Amino acid sequence: MDTLDFDHYISVSTFGDLSSQMGAVRMMISRFSKHYNEKAYPIFIDRFPRKLYDEFESMIADPKNVERYFEKKKLFFDVFTFIFRNQNLELLSDRKAEKFVLLFVKFIKIQDPTPAFDPRIMISSVVACASQEPYKVFFINENVIIHFYCYADISNSKSIENYFYMCRNIYDLKHINIGLCPIKLTETVDQLMTKFETTNEEDWARMLFKILRMLRRLKFLDEIEFSVTRFYDITQEMFTRYIKKGETPHFILSLSKIWRGILNGSKNSFRIDNIENLIFFARMFSVGISHHLHKIGLKDPDVDWCRDKPSMLYIVYLTLVAFPIIDHDKNPDLRRLLRRLHHSFVGYKNKYRIEENFPRNHFQFLQYYIKSMLTLDIPISILDEIFLNVQLNVLLKKSSYGTIIHSRGLHCCYLASQILINICGREDLCGSYFATGLGEAKTFMRSLIRSLSNEKYAHKIQKGQRLSFYEDLNIKHLSIINEDLIKSLFSKCESHLADIIKTELLEVHINTEYKIFTDIMANIIYSFNESNKLANIEADSYLRLCDEYPKNSFIITNIEDKSGDSLGATTDLNTSTNKSLLHRLPFSTLLRLFVLIYELKFIYGDINSKLTILFE
Repeated sequence: MDTLDFDHYISVSTFGDLSSQMGAVRMMISRFSKHYNEKAYPIFIDRFPRKLYDEFESMIADPKNVERYFEKKKLFFDVFTFIFRNQNLELLSDRKAEKFVLLFVKFIKIQDPTPAFDPRIMISSVVACASQEPYKVFFINENVIIHFYCYADISNSKSIENYFYMCRNIYDLKHINIGLCPIKLTETVDQLMTKFETTNEEDWARMLFKILRMLRRLKFLDEIEFSVTRFYDITQEMFTRYIKKGETPHFILSLSKIWRGILNGSKNSFRIDNIENLIFFARMFSVGISHHLHKIGLKDPDVDWCRDKPSMLYIVYLTLVAFPIIDHDKNPDLRRLLRRLHHSFVGYKNKYRIEENFPRNHFQFLQYYIKSMLTLDIPISILDEIFLNVQLNVLLKKSSYGTIIHSRGLHCCYLASQILINICGREDLCGSYFATGLGEAKTFMRSLIRSLSNEKYAHKIQKGQRLSFYEDLNIKHLSIINEDLIKSLFSKCESHLADIIKTELLEVHINTEYKIFTDIMANIIYSFNESNKLANIEADSYLRLCDEYPKNSFIITNIEDKSGDSLGATTDLNTSTNKSLLHRLPFSTLLRLFVLIYELKFIYGDINSKLTILFE
């Protein structure tokens, strides 16, 4: 029976008129759509009626002057869906059907009052066609996703998710060396942005995100030109729209990856130059990192993290630094998103051993975890204290590529200082930490003094070198943040702290042991801000005071101003002798100053950076 059908088809294709050929094609489609025969595909294509094929081409050239135009166009789409179906996937690689792919793209560019195909059926055929990489590239270059969407009236159909499944398949390109056209891709990106800007319909944004994600994955973003400012506005609109809904679909999660590609690129440049930009990227990246922490497991998590997550996290981290000066009424979801990210870190560290899973990023993991806990007012539980104590000890004992990192002590003091801030901020515990023995405060002070007076640390500082963990920070991770913005943020943070101090100075109750340690800390803070280190004679003196208390009562000499006068006298915040204020500050505030100076010198600024308002 099949042989007779084949013979009839071949005969009509060779000798029949146009109408007969249309009938023969319909017969083959009807017969072999449900009844599979491996010979049907090659015979159908190799012996396809020439008159009918020529008619299809003439319809594209002059659609208005073709009789029974819609009927013939519908027939062509039936031909396409017959050729490109799942049963024929193994046969498509011979490229015999390429001419039908070319016709298909031309046909969907010509709008009709109603589509000449069922979108669901055609989507399946396009996916089958796109299984061949050359056809996939052709679809991308010819902007098939937009033409298909418009022709099939997808926005008013029930096939929207099937359509985006098709988009995902088309843009799942594995290689870039087979013909992607930068000029055509530039046109597509611009067209999609314009469509969204004029309609505000999210389907256009979803298409835009898919193509840019592909370009980012293929490292092809710098090969095209587009307005990054326009894309930023679209990103902000779509991200905020879905965050308000409490939803983070896959295309929203992809935004952080796209933006990492843009920020790391050289052609379509964008720099974070105001606090609004910073907050938005922190919101977006916090969602992306949170999702990443939930999905990564034991298989090479450190390698995966190193690709782009550190840059994202340092942007979020800077937002935590600036958290006290942010207008939270204008950014109501920031705290919620950052708390969600913190809980993702909690979930990951509860499941895996971070010192083993993140050997190269162990410090950054702890750094963010502790900073987040302090900034977001998340109480430190007993389990947290145990975990952090273990991690700090592990960090201190670690070596890097066989050599001990001599600045680890200072880094650990930075982390420990934030834990102490959390403790000192709790009235029920603060007193006990400054009772006999002074608890962990004494251990912290000794570690800090030794770290800041370490000879190898001092040598590195004098040579202007960045500390371990931060060597390539500016080049790899912070170059996208405007330096003036960083300076402005730290200046405002210091001003904010100074404003708080005005009220705290009247409220602090100082007993003997508390006074001794705050005086030592005040002197350390001053030296750290001015010269980055402690002189050996200073360090020895402070260590003796720590060791000998409470055997004797000591009066610690305050830092003297240039005239030699003692700075112990009461001063106003607006006078030139603000240095004396350091000796009147609560221990927790001195710790906050230490944290801010460390972050300015070693993370976001350089070793020559200084706080000024409280040190004039």
